[in-house]
Amino acid sequence: MPKSAVNQEISEPRIKRIKVFGVGGAGINLIEYMMKYPAPGAEFIAVHGSAQALAQSSAHKRFLLGRTGRSQTLASQARYVAEIVMDDLQGLMLGADLILIVAAMGGATGSGASSVIARIAQSLQIHSVAIVTKPFEWETTVRRVVANESADQLACCADSVIEVFCDSAAQVLCDYEIDCDQAIEVVQVAVGGIGAEIVGIVNAPGLALGDSSGGGPEMAPLSFDDFRTVFRAPSKALIGTAAGVGPGRARMALREALSSPLLEGLNLSDAKRILVSITTAPGTLRSEEAQSIVEQVRAAVGHADLRFCTTTDPSYGDQLRVTVFGVGLHRHWEKPSAEWMERHHMARRLPGAPVPK
Repeated sequence: MPKSAVNQEISEPRIKRIKVFGVGGAGINLIEYMMKYPAPGAEFIAVHGSAQALAQSSAHKRFLLGRTGRSQTLASQARYVAEIVMDDLQGLMLGADLILIVAAMGGATGSGASSVIARIAQSLQIHSVAIVTKPFEWETTVRRVVANESADQLACCADSVIEVFCDSAAQVLCDYEIDCDQAIEVVQVAVGGIGAEIVGIVNAPGLALGDSSGGGPEMAPLSFDDFRTVFRAPSKALIGTAAGVGPGRARMALREALSSPLLEGLNLSDAKRILVSITTAPGTLRSEEAQSIVEQVRAAVGHADLRFCTTTDPSYGDQLRVTVFGVGLHRHWEKPSAEWMERHHMARRLPGAPVPK
C-alpha cells in the first residue's frame, strides 16, 4: 500500500454508518429533534403502522409496517406485524455499523416493534443501542406496566438500553410548573439531545482521556471498539448530563451531571461500566478542566470500568457539557421509590396530575 494511503487511513478514519430507527409516533417525534443536531454518518428511518404519521416525518427513509386483520392497538400485536416484515426491516439495516433505536415504551408500535428491530440487528451482528422513554407518573398504570415489560424484552435483544424516565427528563430542563403537553415536548428535546450525543461520541472529532504520570490527562482517539465495549450486551443504562459556563464551568457541569434526576438516584458504584463525555467548542477544553473531571469521577466510581472521551460542537461557545453514562446496572438495582425521590427533591408532579400510589 502506498505510504500516502497509509497516512490517509490513519488521519481520516472512516465515518461509522449509524442507522437511527424512530419507532412509533413518539419515536418519530424524537428523531425529528435529533435531526436538529449535527449527526455525522447518521441515517434516520421512521417506522410506523400509520401512513398518515409517516407522511409528517422528515426522516431520510420511512417504513410502513404492514397491516393485518388484527388491531395494532396492543404492543404484542404490533410486534406480530413487525415480525411479518422482518426481511424488509433487515434490508434497511444492511451496511450499518451501529443501529440506534429510539422509542417510547408503553404504547403500541414503539413497545412492540422495537424489540423486533433489535433482534434483527442481533442476527446481523450489528451493534445496537436503544434509547427509550418511560411514562410519566400521571399516565395509566397499564401503560407503565407495558413500558416495563417492553423495555425488558428489548434489553434481551439490544446490546444496551438507555432508559429515560419522563418525569426526570422534564425536571432537568424545567424548574417551573408546566402542563402535560409542554412536559412531553421537553422530554423530546432531552432525548433528542441524548441521541445526538451518542452520534457525536461515535463520529464527531474527539479524544479519549486517561490517567497520565505527566500530571495531565493522557489523550488518544476513542475507538468504536471502546464504544462497543462500554455499551455491550446485555446491559441497561442511565444517563446524567449538565452544562456549565464561565469560570468553574467544568466543576459546575460535573456536579450537576452526577446529581442529575435522569440518573434516578444511581450511585456510580452501581454501574459496571461508565463513559464520561465532555463536549466543548473546538479548541476550548483546557487541560486542567479535563484533569479535574478525570480525578473527581475516578474518586467516585469504585471498581467500575471507566472511560472518558471528548466531542466538539462549534455552537457551544464558552459552554462545557459533561454527560455520564452508567452502563451495566447490577441486577439488584431498581428505580427508587417515589417517596425516596420526593425526599431528595427528585420528583416534581405536574399541575393536576394524580398523586402516585
